[in-house]
Amino acid sequence: MKKIFLVLIILGMTGCKIFDPKIYTESEVELKQDILYEKKSNDEVNGIVKKYYESGALMSKTTYKDGKKNGKEKNYFRSSILEIETTYIDGKKNGIERSYNEDDTLKSETTYENGKPLPLISTITGKPLPPLNSIIKK
Repeated sequence: MKKIFLVLIILGMTGCKIFDPKIYTESEVELKQDILYEKKSNDEVNGIVKKYYESGALMSKTTYKDGKKNGKEKNYFRSSILEIETTYIDGKKNGIERSYNEDDTLKSETTYENGKPLPLISTITGKPLPPLNSIIKK
């Protein structure tokens, strides 16, 4: 019991840093054959990669596991407003991808499964709708 208490005290004093993900900048990583590696150690990236505009504003924040996108990816306008939010599993888009206008209003939503967009389903017929680009005249 004393050992558990001691461990809890030590974790509390260190701020539980062992659970914080490692943060990388774009210059610390490199892509090789669809896997992201840390340049110094040549290990697969496990953590968050942040990219910045020349102004210093955050451009994107992406979570990686075993060198592949895994979790949330957020891309930002230069104004720091969220532009696109996507969820990845094992390097492939999964779930709802949301795009926003620069005034922070929702622009679009697309649902992905295993990296592929799912078709929109008509609430009237229950059948897939044709792709939007086949409906719009050019």
